Amino acid sequence: MSDTSSSERVLIAGCGDLGTTLGLQLSAAGHRVWGLRRQADKIPAPIAGIAADLTRSETLAELPEQLDLAYYIATPGRSKTRHTAAPTSTA
Repeated sequence: MSDTSSSERVLIAGCGDLGTTLGLQLSAAGHRVWGLRRQADKIPAPIAGIAADLTRSETLAELPEQLDLAYYIATPGRSKTRHTAAPTSTA
């Protein structure tokens, strides 16, 4: 952050465990924080939750304006097909 003495408007795209920890720290430092997550009800106060899916642009209409910072901490989407590593030889 450029100037920690002033309050900044921050968006965290991907507000899971890591994003929530960051958001809570930023909020405690006096910043206004929005967290973007598919299930916004899982985002704790004082982070303002936004329900959206980064892979679907139509869900991104409600983003806050005039942000100072944006963090992208999204994890890869989960598919119904699980991928496993190929067996390796130890010989």
